[in-house]
Amino acid sequence: MTDAPQDQLDEAMLARLLSEHFEIDPAQVRSEATFDELELDSLAVLELVVVIEEQTGVELQEEELGLGPTSTLAEAGRALAQAVAEAQHSSAGAGKSALR
Repeated sequence: MTDAPQDQLDEAMLARLLSEHFEIDPAQVRSEATFDELELDSLAVLELVVVIEEQTGVELQEEELGLGPTSTLAEAGRALAQAVAEAQHSSAGAGKSALR
């Protein structure tokens, strides 16, 4: 089931992933913090996208997300959540049309 809570990408999940995979102090993870402020460069942002792909089971197109070191966590959360939702919706729609 792709709608399980652990598959839903939100700011809390993003904060948890940053803390777990990049050893960032949870106190530093705020909506307005940028990846730069968290000392994450472009490569680290791409690594985060890969981690999210693994967590959600959804393949994301990194270049379409428009994320970089100056993106805030709020911006990243919205972009990633939208991309995951669109990918899940597309795959669900493809499965439905194949059943007709």
